[in-house]
Amino acid sequence: MVSFGVYGDAAAAPTPASPRRRQEYAALRRNPQEAAYNLGRAAHQMGLLHLAVPLYERALAEPGPDPGHTLDPNAAAADGQDPAAPWLDGAGAPKASALCLKREAAHNLAQLYRATGAPGLARQLVRRYLVF
Repeated sequence: MVSFGVYGDAAAAPTPASPRRRQEYAALRRNPQEAAYNLGRAAHQMGLLHLAVPLYERALAEPGPDPGHTLDPNAAAADGQDPAAPWLDGAGAPKASALCLKREAAHNLAQLYRATGAPGLARQLVRRYLVF
């Protein structure tokens, strides 16, 4: 007999892409953009493109890092700041705000659009998020 833990049967168990599961994961990561990107990437790798697209779009819609922060240690040092201060927490780990994944999400979504025959949508994403 297969056990489904506290849910009792497979129909009651949340799927990996269920809204409740995504919310739990986002709360654990404490970075909704990263959570959406990671889940979108997982769905993309498994070929679940209908799930990957909205997750990548959610990663693009989430706010990125604080524009006042710089990841350039030389620029921070020139301003008299500790070079690591803008993007590392006290324990030396990157702050969640320093981990913007918009470019990665846009690239993956553009590749997905190209592969499924939507080059116009891919071109829009590239122009908006990837071309400087």
